[in-house]
Amino acid sequence: MPKFAHILCALCYVLPFVLNAQPIADGEHSHVDTTMSRPTVAVVLGGGGARGAAHIGVLQVLEEHRIPVDLVTGTSMGALVGGLYAAGHRPADMQHLLADIDWKHMFKDSPPRETRHMRRKREDIANLGTAELGVRDGKIVTPRGALQGHRLLLWLRRQTLGVRDVENFAELPIPFACVATDIVSTEKAVLTQGDLAMSMRASMAVPGVFAPIRVNGQLMVDGGVVDNVPISVARDLGADRLIVVDVGAPLLTEEQLGSPMAISLQMVSALMKRETDRSLATLGSNDILIRPALGEFSSADFDGSASTVAVGRQAALDALPQLLPLALNETDWQAHLAARGMPDHAALQINRVVVDDSRTRSSRHIARTVSRIEPGALSIDQLEDVLDQTMSEGGYERVNYHLRRMGDESILSIEPVDKGWGPGYLRFGFALGDDFAGGSAYQATGDLRLTGLDERGREWRNRVQLGQRSGVLTELYQPIGDDGRFYALGSADYEVTEQPFEVLDQSIALFSSQVSRGGAEIGFYPNDHWQLSTGLQFGRHHLDRLIGSSDIAEHNSFSSGAWTFGATYDTLDDVGFPTRGSRFDAAFRAFRPGLGSDEEADVVRLRFDRPIDTRLGTLLIGAQADWALTGRDSGEAITTLGGFGRLTGLRENERVGTRSVLARVLGYRGLNEVRLASVPLYAGFSLEAGQNWLSFESAQVGDLDYSASVFFAVRSPLGPLYLGYGRSTSGDSSAFLRIGTLIDDLRR
Repeated sequence: MPKFAHILCALCYVLPFVLNAQPIADGEHSHVDTTMSRPTVAVVLGGGGARGAAHIGVLQVLEEHRIPVDLVTGTSMGALVGGLYAAGHRPADMQHLLADIDWKHMFKDSPPRETRHMRRKREDIANLGTAELGVRDGKIVTPRGALQGHRLLLWLRRQTLGVRDVENFAELPIPFACVATDIVSTEKAVLTQGDLAMSMRASMAVPGVFAPIRVNGQLMVDGGVVDNVPISVARDLGADRLIVVDVGAPLLTEEQLGSPMAISLQMVSALMKRETDRSLATLGSNDILIRPALGEFSSADFDGSASTVAVGRQAALDALPQLLPLALNETDWQAHLAARGMPDHAALQINRVVVDDSRTRSSRHIARTVSRIEPGALSIDQLEDVLDQTMSEGGYERVNYHLRRMGDESILSIEPVDKGWGPGYLRFGFALGDDFAGGSAYQATGDLRLTGLDERGREWRNRVQLGQRSGVLTELYQPIGDDGRFYALGSADYEVTEQPFEVLDQSIALFSSQVSRGGAEIGFYPNDHWQLSTGLQFGRHHLDRLIGSSDIAEHNSFSSGAWTFGATYDTLDDVGFPTRGSRFDAAFRAFRPGLGSDEEADVVRLRFDRPIDTRLGTLLIGAQADWALTGRDSGEAITTLGGFGRLTGLRENERVGTRSVLARVLGYRGLNEVRLASVPLYAGFSLEAGQNWLSFESAQVGDLDYSASVFFAVRSPLGPLYLGYGRSTSGDSSAFLRIGTLIDDLRR
């Protein structure tokens, strides 16, 4: 598991209020048939994170030896396993389900990058961090959890579709109850009715990791903080004999208590263990306690959780002398299975699709996305793809769905929930390039996006930048039409940069460039991967000489006005260390006096990147060109090279011209056995060739500079971080540090 999951696991029990929690119940009735001649057997499955997968092995042994289960109660991971079992999943099937889960994908709310909306893809390239703050009523608001649990809820929904019409958990194939915590009252909530998937999600909403979720009118978090092994719940619901499975993690050793977080975890875990021990002390002589020998297996190691199934099996096999007196003969066992009833796995048919707009500000925006789902046979894969596309817009906490019966109709209800910390979203970013030889460039960014300004999804973005490029930008984005494939955008920005002027590789002056721009464009999204646009852009430019010979003009100003054309294709899976997909970006600007430009110039800029995954690692093939087709001295055509990935070994932005080309190959490979503070480490190299020219006539292939580098890299909260050494054929060499993606966006 990544560092993210380990940190989140450490947060899971830090809720001191657990000491004062008092139980409440959402249902007082018994779940079980008290007329049976044999004892009513309940299985109680405790919480324990990834350790809870051992429950599956215990259930396998119970079924193999015909041990009847008349009632299941569970908490947290025990609620997940118990809920699936109660919904009709057999233990062998559950083991396959567990093995097929991509946990890294499960612990992400956002869909894969290649499926996101093009506007959200551009935010990655802008080097904006993943952390997001909300702005509401003029106040800064934070999310209630690191994850909203969107993907987890979709997975639970899919696995419980066979019992979608069951609202009373006593009517499931096996009666079921799970425990959650009302975060407002800090009391125990026993969930016995309602939405099964939502109830399971609530029971495992680890505080600080998963955001609380509202169930039956209560705001719920993980039940482990009040009753991690729900023995009393099983008794209250009519159980005579208990099979209790405790998978709680052991306390940390003295050597492991090396941080304030570890100390806090130890204190709260000790209090929880004490409460669990008190509960276990109530077990009678006819009850059975099973404790799988999981040792120090981490509660956060979900990637390795499948290995605990065998440990659970062995623990249950060791308990067979106690379990076998409960076994049924074959005839009674088959009758017991038949009495459970079977979940409804018939093909799903829908008559109508509706959008519940009670918790969103963009109902029309949602409606056009889900319009792809038509009445008839329902494909859950297609449905989840549509919901992922909706989530990719970036303004939703989760997008849920329900299948409901209304008379003779089957209704698919889509239920989007806007982020509770919106409608404004604030993100920060940072990029850095340093050659340790006096050449450096940094970029700090603050980005405020206001959403939900109308039902179609209007957005207003405001951005502030400091560093190599300092300035402000504001833009208003308006989707057009019912399908939102067309849009209009208006923008204005002010930017200040420092730009050296070089002759024969010698810097002879330093200028301050100040640009004020305004523009408008209309665009079209042919599909999820393409963006086409055209528009007008107007600007006023000022150049002030800061350092240099008096022979160079101290001040210079000019105006610009241009038609703009753009085309972007983007299917990259990642902008830090991509392994699949590709990206192509093209921008053309035609500066004309008739549009207010002081000079006429045609400038084209091209970017291309494509990763190739090989047995030895990944090769990222890239090429770029910036070319003034006309207007050889146009200030609009200025382009630079220098720095890591852009002729490594040269200083940052050392080469200046109006025409440039660059080709590069970056190779990188994850060193899975080497980790820095639980963060995967990459090793790699780069090979580059490129040059800048001031005129077309001076451009010669023989002028190309070549460079190479070796580096180590990690994923950091600020983006990919590279540290290495490069050298060019021009004789320049340097160590370098870079933070930020190497993928360039021509629109930012």
